[in-house]
Amino acid sequence: MTAMSPQRHPDAGMAVHRLGSDQTAADVRAASRLVSARYPETIGAVLGGSAARGQSTPSSDLDITVLLPDHGMRRREVLR
Repeated sequence: MTAMSPQRHPDAGMAVHRLGSDQTAADVRAASRLVSARYPETIGAVLGGSAARGQSTPSSDLDITVLLPDHGMRRREVLR
């Protein structure tokens, strides 16, 4: 999924994410796999929280915002 790979924001020239450590890279890969498998229609995704800051631990969760095509509905889903 290209939205999870390092890219430059077209307007601001900002990095979408930085891979600061092996754990951060593993978190990005795990989030990408989850989003690709669960939401194949994804337009993009944003990884936040401790994983995005490069401060995750083995017990950390993945905070992911998934951008989907607009079908006139909003939802929030928590996966465990």
